[in-house]
Amino acid sequence: MDADDLTICVLTHNGREVLKRCLDAIFLARPDGTQLTVIDNGSTDGAGSVGLDYGATVIYADNQHGFITGLNAAFQTASTPWVCFLQNDVLIHPYNLQPFFYDDFPINGVTQLHLKNEDGTVNHIGGQYVWPGVGMGNRRLCPDYAFLPVDLFATAAFVMSTHTYKVVGAFDTALAPAYYEDVDYSLRLEQHGIGRYVARDAIATHLSTYTFHQTHTKLQLSALCRRNRRAVVQKHFTGLNRMARLAGLRVLDTLTTDRFHGDTYCPSSIT
Repeated sequence: MDADDLTICVLTHNGREVLKRCLDAIFLARPDGTQLTVIDNGSTDGAGSVGLDYGATVIYADNQHGFITGLNAAFQTASTPWVCFLQNDVLIHPYNLQPFFYDDFPINGVTQLHLKNEDGTVNHIGGQYVWPGVGMGNRRLCPDYAFLPVDLFATAAFVMSTHTYKVVGAFDTALAPAYYEDVDYSLRLEQHGIGRYVARDAIATHLSTYTFHQTHTKLQLSALCRRNRRAVVQKHFTGLNRMARLAGLRVLDTLTTDRFHGDTYCPSSIT
């Protein structure tokens, strides 16, 4: 992949100040030739104008399906063959988009960034789920591999081709406004034989659920997680017996960090 093949697409729903931090970080990480797009997903604080200040193309979405709207808009409106999708609360470390231009970059897969918390602990490197027939998400990055195969990728920050999006299809609006859309899409990628990876050296800080914490209480987020967790299990594992399905629901409750995460979990002890 060349730099002019890639659009860096940032999704924002309000949060002007955190968007500025995200775009400032991009300017230290962005290779020459890449395009920059900001999707303003129904902001009421004029966040889209921040994108204009940074020379980005701004696309205004209607937020009809929340975060899912933004995910789909990123790939439906892209004019390049590749998209690096970022939530506005993801801060790329300087020069850390370079791995996506390595010769061994897995062009036939979906590759997420190596996400860390603000304190430097791991935020997400492939999940902590145990799915019947899929297995457990990877718990650590192997230093021998620049691109580690994983079961699940995080939609907070990832690179995917528009071709893959067309093959697999849109992110499921039934899971709106968000949560477990990454699990659903990972399972759909598996069905198409498409790999999921974490780029070891593409490090970014994830401020984590910044937007949703502005608009939802923890109880509301927990209810969303339960609903979508159940929906994904029923969608993909309807042939399993009741106990296996309940086991799938239970293991998805595994939370091993002291921070609240609604979609994916990773041990906080890993650095």
